[in-house]
Amino acid sequence: MSRVHHLQQALVAVLFTARIQGLNLDFLCNQSMGILAGKNVFDHSDDLMIDETITEIEHAKRIAAELVSHTNLA
Repeated sequence: MSRVHHLQQALVAVLFTARIQGLNLDFLCNQSMGILAGKNVFDHSDDLMIDETITEIEHAKRIAAELVSHTNLA
């Protein structure tokens, strides 16, 4: 498996854990995407592809929400 695949799995796991801890995934992800779009902390990264990164966050959020809905932890 590639590093990218491992990072995707890690993001899903973090979001899944955040959700079962009671955090609002929409708020958390929207705030994260806003930080990326504003490039506040990420100005040092010239090759950061903001659109693709935001798409990955949205995708991971959907997967995490689906996983939570299939558990009794929601």
